[in-house]
Amino acid sequence: MKTLMIKKYQTSFFQCFDCLMIILGTVGVVGGLIHSLYFPPQSIFAVGLLSLLGIFFYFHFDKGMIWIRRSLLMCFLLLMFLSILLFSSSIQGVIDQLITTIKYDYFLEFHIIFQNVQELNSILPMIIAFLLGIPIIYLIISLICQRHHSLIKICILLFLFFFPVFIRHSLERYTSYCFLLFILYQFVFSWILQYQKGQLMLRGLLLVVLSIVLLFSSIFLEPNPIFNQSSVSVLSQINNWINNGALDSLFHNQNVTGTSSSVDGSLPTNSVQTNQGIAMTVKASKPFSSYIRGYSLAYYENNKWHSVENAPENSTSLIDYTNYLKSFGTFMEQSVEIETTKNTEYQFVPYFPSFQREIVNDSYYQKFTGIMNILTTEPTQVYLRDASYQHSSYEDYVRREYLDVSDELKDDLKAFLGKHSVEEPYAPRGELLTDYHKNIEQVKEAIFKEAKYDLDAGALPANTDFVRYFLFENHRGSCTHFSTAGALLLRCLGIPTRYVRGYILKDSDFEDGVATIRNYRSHAWIEVYESGKGWIPYEMTPSDGQSNLNEVGTMLDRIVNNDGPRSSQQTNPNTPEEETTSTTTTTTNEGERKTVKTVPWYQKFLKYQDAMIMLGIIFVSISCYRFITKHWLSLRLKRYDNNKKVIFYYHRMTKILRFGGITDSTILNMANKAQFSQYHIQDDEVDQIKQVYQIFVKDVYQNLPLYKKLIFKYIFGYK
Repeated sequence: MKTLMIKKYQTSFFQCFDCLMIILGTVGVVGGLIHSLYFPPQSIFAVGLLSLLGIFFYFHFDKGMIWIRRSLLMCFLLLMFLSILLFSSSIQGVIDQLITTIKYDYFLEFHIIFQNVQELNSILPMIIAFLLGIPIIYLIISLICQRHHSLIKICILLFLFFFPVFIRHSLERYTSYCFLLFILYQFVFSWILQYQKGQLMLRGLLLVVLSIVLLFSSIFLEPNPIFNQSSVSVLSQINNWINNGALDSLFHNQNVTGTSSSVDGSLPTNSVQTNQGIAMTVKASKPFSSYIRGYSLAYYENNKWHSVENAPENSTSLIDYTNYLKSFGTFMEQSVEIETTKNTEYQFVPYFPSFQREIVNDSYYQKFTGIMNILTTEPTQVYLRDASYQHSSYEDYVRREYLDVSDELKDDLKAFLGKHSVEEPYAPRGELLTDYHKNIEQVKEAIFKEAKYDLDAGALPANTDFVRYFLFENHRGSCTHFSTAGALLLRCLGIPTRYVRGYILKDSDFEDGVATIRNYRSHAWIEVYESGKGWIPYEMTPSDGQSNLNEVGTMLDRIVNNDGPRSSQQTNPNTPEEETTSTTTTTTNEGERKTVKTVPWYQKFLKYQDAMIMLGIIFVSISCYRFITKHWLSLRLKRYDNNKKVIFYYHRMTKILRFGGITDSTILNMANKAQFSQYHIQDDEVDQIKQVYQIFVKDVYQNLPLYKKLIFKYIFGYK
């Protein structure tokens, strides 16, 4: 009687564990997908309904898995029929919007896809979330209640969980921890310890240990690059985390062009690799050229730009220059709409915006959707106009925030300016002037004499200042090098500057009113504050022609299309050739000596680094899986006595029969003897059965076609 009571309590505890796992699995996978893919908030009710449905079918599992499969299939088909019957027009609109989103490589957000649904708007997202979750519920119940193919089911659930990552979305922290608890628990007890006796204490202990580990990791390992609460993708977060120097001591890390989801003042620590993925689309009625401004930064410290420390209230700094232009007359305006593929906390805006919104940290507009109005005026047409001096409290703020240069760097930069005879602007009373054009051109000329544009600038040595290394040692760099150096040199002359990140847009990019801008067009420039005018953009990067946004954009296009070198044609007379390039001297037919620039052999493979990393991960995963399946048989047999070993060999051979072959009557007789008699199988008999099994496997494998051999060997691990 006591034994029956103990078994009853154990069964109840096991059922409680399984129900908890159903809830955690549903929340982790279905809830994670709903959150990461930005389903409307009401879709979360589908997670609760799916959890209850999973528990219901779990308690009716004794009727058989086929019954559950058919019931879930009927639920799926019934919901499909009802949704088509009730929401046919809405579903068509959702599908059209989804196709448009995928076509233009936009960031996939389902709440935007559903926003045009009119009737019963709150129900359709729940139905679609429910349809998405039914196959997942079946997989979870199958994993918990059926022990065969557990590893394959776990791999499928892992793929579903990480699916948002593959389309550049983030993982929600709390659903991720639910899934980790579920998958680790199931991995141990559905696969590794499925035949272990006395599981009650082990299950409870493992559940407690895993919960404590995940709790402590959520507290002490945050923020981490995986479960961050921003809308940037996990892969992008990890990539940014590495690019910011996390693994510089281990790898010569490559920086990649593109958009950061948050305001990021990090500067490249190595050569820059161009990414050709789509960054954004710009819609406008009339083609135009402009910088697409993301954000600006104020302080340079420890090889990184930082935001202002004390932001002004009700800042209008992004439209001051627009208002200045309007004071000279009437300018044409046009409406522009920008859609980015990555969700950012800041809004990309062309120059010159003709609207006012709240400006965050005197730097950027917070992310918004919709149309924005801009002036259709080229910057070069208005740079030299004069303005009467108008002092304001904001100019006092500019003096405090945008003239800072560290003492360690200031002396070297002033010596650099003196070497190149750069004139300081004359301000009798120390006021801000209305025109710094001449001084800016002198600084640009000085930098261009000392350095050249080169994306293969190499690694920044440890404990070395970014600007000092660029100007005085390496003499090579990208737009971030030139813009950072230009901003700090101008500050040494008393000229307020700020560092700006964004993209280059050319009028030739437009086709039928839409311009597609790719990641390699990401760019850095500076803004200079002129009294009575506001912040004015200036290009600091050299190009093959004039140093302006169109020429720099064209140079980037040629670099990516392999029509030109990864550096500008500009040479640096002050830098010895052997310091900047590797050269090979050859002799032509006329006897002339010709110097040819050689590129390190590994450089041509760097543009394929993402694909190579992915192939490496796939290869390692396949190798690990192959190693496990190859040795799993021997590992499991170690836990069995001789009778169970014979029975296990027999059951494994019956599974292999689906691929063909004929079982030997010897193993059948031995298996019956081991299972239904009191006879204890001897070691020599186990060895005999093992030989029969090996011969059987070899014969089946040899008679299979090639694709079945791969499945037989590498998927199921029978050989």
